Amino acid sequence: HHHHHHHHHHHGDGMKNKLLPSSSSSSSGHIATNVLPFSAVSQAWLDQELQERTLSSKRKLCLMVGAIYGAALYAFLSILVLGGTFSFVLSMTGLYVLQIPIVHLYLSHRQQRQIHFMTEAGRIQPKPPTSSSS
Repeated sequence: HHHHHHHHHHHGDGMKNKLLPSSSSSSSGHIATNVLPFSAVSQAWLDQELQERTLSSKRKLCLMVGAIYGAALYAFLSILVLGGTFSFVLSMTGLYVLQIPIVHLYLSHRQQRQIHFMTEAGRIQPKPPTSSSS
């Protein structure tokens, strides 16, 4: 029954439209104005969505790059610190472990050089007096 009533109402609208053609143009205009904001809103929403996506992707990229740089820097620093500490500890341990042999070798080498130098000097020294005396 409701459908029949609606149909009758529509027919009345048709009659009205015949009398007032401006009403149909206004209704079509109303539809157009209804469609326009929707498309504009959807476009704006899409733009915003795209902007947000590009922003988020940019942020993600920045975060990623930052993370990579941070990780690299952290790794570099940790390697420097750890490497420095390791090399320092190693050198200290090495010095402690090899202290006696190194010192012994160094002293013996120096002593040998000293002895060698002394013998060389002793070998050279006696010659001038003999030559001068003779």
